[in-house]
Amino acid sequence: MDELQHILVVDDDNRLRDLLRTYLSKNGFAVSAAEDAGTARRYLESMAFDLIVLDVMMPGETGLEFARSLRQTSNNVPILMLTAMGEASDRIGGLEAGADDYLPKPFEPRELLLRIQTILRRATAPAPSRETAPNHVKLGNFIFDRARSLLEREDKIIRLTTAEASLLAALSESPGEVMSREALTERCMIDGGDRAIDVQVTRLRRKIEPDPKTPRYLQTVRGHGYVLRNQGRVAKAHLHRRRRRRHVDHPQTGVPSGDVGVLPDDGHAVDVPGQGSGLAHQGERTGHGNVEYRQPGSFP
Repeated sequence: MDELQHILVVDDDNRLRDLLRTYLSKNGFAVSAAEDAGTARRYLESMAFDLIVLDVMMPGETGLEFARSLRQTSNNVPILMLTAMGEASDRIGGLEAGADDYLPKPFEPRELLLRIQTILRRATAPAPSRETAPNHVKLGNFIFDRARSLLEREDKIIRLTTAEASLLAALSESPGEVMSREALTERCMIDGGDRAIDVQVTRLRRKIEPDPKTPRYLQTVRGHGYVLRNQGRVAKAHLHRRRRRRHVDHPQTGVPSGDVGVLPDDGHAVDVPGQGSGLAHQGERTGHGNVEYRQPGSFP
């Protein structure tokens, strides 16, 4: 018989905590419950958990503070946050603190169950693979093991959340090729839309980039998505239909306007389709001569 997956419920509301424990137990989980962060921390020191259901608004140490402290100590157990605050800024704050998902109160028990199942499926799913995809992807001093979703730097393991590992696995499947936010949302099973993907990208950049503000490896292709460049290659955006149109060579670069290209030595940027006329402010050097297509002030 398979061992039950173990969930830790952390909520100061006695009634809700008991209801969650009963409901999740009936749906095939082993459940432990804690009334505050201190009790939860003691549980974590003595038992292994597959997921934490964490309330944000708790007296004393809040759920956000607790989640942040776990991530700082390299505890990568998935976290599903519960809160009465449902604004986008609150959701983003939870993701930035290290949560894998965020569910506003009140919620349907069935939705909670589905979100838990999605997080656990993502945490245990094998990395996407193709026959041509390398098992190990090198990003400067970092090596990402796609089979184990493990990031290492000089034999030291760098902790990744399940969402970050899933994102890096998807992008490293085809280094140099652009993936849209929609494709990443579907592939990585990350809820919350484009903004949630952007938050995960920002968090991942902080771990793999020498300078996260000028990304060398995980780059934005404005209007199209993200690309992972492990060899400093030019992104191969899937723009075949657009490229069937007649293009006029840029008068200074000689590169067809509308094609993705490399920043020439004279400092002129090259267009991405629909993004303007090759003005220098539209491209930023990345350290390998490539261009990150991004308008000033765009996110991330």
